[in-house]
Amino acid sequence: MGALTAARKPVETALGLASLLLGWLAWYLTRGKHWFSAYVEDMRKPALLMTVWLGALMAAEMALSRLALAAEDSLALARQRMVAEQLSGPGRNITNAHVLAAMGKVPRHEFVPQSLRSLGYEDCPLPIGHDQTISQPYIVALLR
Repeated sequence: MGALTAARKPVETALGLASLLLGWLAWYLTRGKHWFSAYVEDMRKPALLMTVWLGALMAAEMALSRLALAAEDSLALARQRMVAEQLSGPGRNITNAHVLAAMGKVPRHEFVPQSLRSLGYEDCPLPIGHDQTISQPYIVALLR
């Protein structure tokens, strides 16, 4: 299970619990047995619970979006480092601007199995399944 998938689990659980709480609140409000003064008195605890749940949901959503951004930032950084060090660095000298731009945009990590995504931008071929490999980045750039 990836870090992003693992991070989504608590958010999905919190969203499920919040929807149950909202359903209960809707039922409570529509049952019509209390007038306004009794309603206000009875709603103090549910209103507090609702506030806490909504705060927790907002915090979970912010954490999930930050986690996703951090994961994307680290992969984008690895991609840029691959272009600078492995392709246009000393001894490699790939100079075609279109090739370097394309290699800097293509999410190579998405073409390899989940377990190897952290190696997606390393200077080596990686298995992609069915006895096939994705070539090392330098070879791909050299052949373009």
